[in-house]
Amino acid sequence: MVASDPEEVKTHAKDADVIVGFPMTIPVLTDAKKLKWLHSFSAGVDKMLSPEVMRARVLVSNSSGIHATPIAEHIIGFMLMFTRGFKKTFEN
Repeated sequence: MVASDPEEVKTHAKDADVIVGFPMTIPVLTDAKKLKWLHSFSAGVDKMLSPEVMRARVLVSNSSGIHATPIAEHIIGFMLMFTRGFKKTFEN
């Protein structure tokens, strides 16, 4: 089940084994009694750590570090573009 509306997530959370999303779109999970895994697409999980989640035996994970390599490659690309004058080459 894929849900994007927080109210829809609340409705289906009580039957969910896994909930994945951005912390600001995941509501407080008071009725998610079957939940086994809660995953954040971002690095932070503090907004997802309600007292109910803390008391439950729920695996909480995040995607911290997933963008490290693409960002580093992007920076190296820009460094080469500016130091080697690629912008001028592209304009010509």
